[in-house]
Amino acid sequence: MTDYATMQSESSGKSWNIWAGEVGKAVFSHRHYLALCLLCVATVWPFLALSAPGGAALLSRNLASLLLIMAMPLAVVLVLWTAICAVQTGLSHPRETLKRVLEARYLQPGQAANLLTVLVPLAFVLAGFTATKVYVGHLQPFDLDRPIIDWTLRLTGGELPWQFLMGPFGAPWAIKALDGIYYLWFPLLAATFVLQLLSVRRPHLRLQFITTLALNWGLLGTFGALALASAGPAFLPELWGTPTPFDGLLQHLHAINGNEHSLMALSVQSGLWSIFSLKGTIAGAGISAMPSIHVAMATTLALLGWRLGRIWGIALTAFAVAIFIGSIMLAFHYALDGIVGAAAAILIWTVSGWMIDRAHPRALEPLPRQD
Repeated sequence: MTDYATMQSESSGKSWNIWAGEVGKAVFSHRHYLALCLLCVATVWPFLALSAPGGAALLSRNLASLLLIMAMPLAVVLVLWTAICAVQTGLSHPRETLKRVLEARYLQPGQAANLLTVLVPLAFVLAGFTATKVYVGHLQPFDLDRPIIDWTLRLTGGELPWQFLMGPFGAPWAIKALDGIYYLWFPLLAATFVLQLLSVRRPHLRLQFITTLALNWGLLGTFGALALASAGPAFLPELWGTPTPFDGLLQHLHAINGNEHSLMALSVQSGLWSIFSLKGTIAGAGISAMPSIHVAMATTLALLGWRLGRIWGIALTAFAVAIFIGSIMLAFHYALDGIVGAAAAILIWTVSGWMIDRAHPRALEPLPRQD
């Protein structure tokens, strides 16, 4: 009995040493990613906790919610993956199949450590982003809308982008199509994130994509949103009163919405303004135009697409262009804020790729093929 206990203790000690070693390797291999996430968290979290009413509580709630939300799609994908493996291998017992999938891909200490090293810091960054967005306009007034409009008019020669896009994209069917595409953004981004997170192929590309997402949220969506605080065309009547340079666009959207073409954009805008005016702190709320995170993330998807293949590149670039046009025609953004978001995403993607290539992360090597 004593010998058995000793063997168990030695086995547990070896397992702990293996896990500790793999965690150390994962932390070292992801050191640049972790340093960037830590920088975002170490600045945004204390700032909100100290300067925003209820900031600390909101950050905690958002973090708990995000960890739960991240776990759910991972579980769904794992179940689907198990089913596929069961069909391919002919295994009839789902528990045995699940065990093999987990052991082959995710319960090896190195791969599990890599997964957690990426996922947990990202949850902290996202919690800071979602909390910051709620306070834009309260901590920092919307002072940049007028300058954005002025700069846009100078660049376009006196015409706003929605005005010259009205011809090709102003028909009710086109507006409705843009409205539908605009709200495909989140499920497409979430699905791509989960697939890249679970991918054991092309590890450098996976980390480049996730690092870019983290910095889009952690830099553009926090520091950028506060420094360039602006509301967007849809909210100008509430902020300025009427008339505004976007009254024609807003009237057009409301006319379409009242003519058997229900637009999700108008419902979302109404809800966002209600929460903002009541100083609500609901996760996912908040008003911020510059820089456009919608366009930044769509651009990141397009950049990933070109690395995956020509067809993916063309499809996701078309999606990014549709998001950019939709952001203007649905009155969320001006155009200049979308351009800034896209340019910043390209810069972040490029720098992230260069940084990851220099790091040569040993722990990011693909898994050996399981026979």
